Amino acid sequence: MEEKGDEFVVTFNGKSNKSHHLLGLEALLRGLRSWGQDIDFKDGKTPKNFKKTWYLPNGKVKAKLNPGKGKGKKKKASKAHLDEQEAEELSRLFEDIKLDLSMKGFPTRTNRLSAVESMARVLEIHGWECIQGQLIHGNPPKKAKVSDDAMQLYRQFNGTDPKSVDMVKMWLPDENSPLVALGEGECPFIGYESAKTNKEGKIDQYIHHFGEEGGKRPKLYVTMPPPGMDRMLIILGGDWDIEERGDGNLWLVD
Repeated sequence: MEEKGDEFVVTFNGKSNKSHHLLGLEALLRGLRSWGQDIDFKDGKTPKNFKKTWYLPNGKVKAKLNPGKGKGKKKKASKAHLDEQEAEELSRLFEDIKLDLSMKGFPTRTNRLSAVESMARVLEIHGWECIQGQLIHGNPPKKAKVSDDAMQLYRQFNGTDPKSVDMVKMWLPDENSPLVALGEGECPFIGYESAKTNKEGKIDQYIHHFGEEGGKRPKLYVTMPPPGMDRMLIILGGDWDIEERGDGNLWLVD
């Protein structure tokens, strides 16, 4: 331990196979809180002794692993043999699917939709799942246009320019869409990978502990999109923010 200018430097040097001790110490230091102090004051004299005690809660937070996949439920298999009732239903459905294209007039929309519904039922009998949804019409996506603020945020947080800008079709919740909390408590931390401070350009792993500076922790939610759309994780609430911390990079803070 030594003082260098306005910094107090603590250096640990040891074997690489003991690195978990260092990681554990870093976690402990993040959780330290000031407990109290005792200064030997005497009238008219500078105190000779100064005592300050620090404490760390002894409870350990152990991450719980997800359970193994196990046997689980078997997917509904395609049926090779049909019972008598299903065979009769299939005969009727195949008749409904047939559209008379010999007439001058093209089959009406009602007739076409009826045939499609019959097709869906045929697939369901054979073990397929059919999802009914609205067809979305639109022009082919053009080149993604990103605001200057978004590009600047990426550069400052990651320390580099983005390699690509991807356009992804996604569903966003509105005021009528429920969010389901994952877990009964708060979201304690989040991790990400970046080479923002690595001089060799290698990817490092970062873990931000929400509330490490006394802020309120957020909660983790998942969206409930319509069938066919992907779910989205949402971290909502808390006192976290994105700020610059003296090195020119942006960091998650609270």
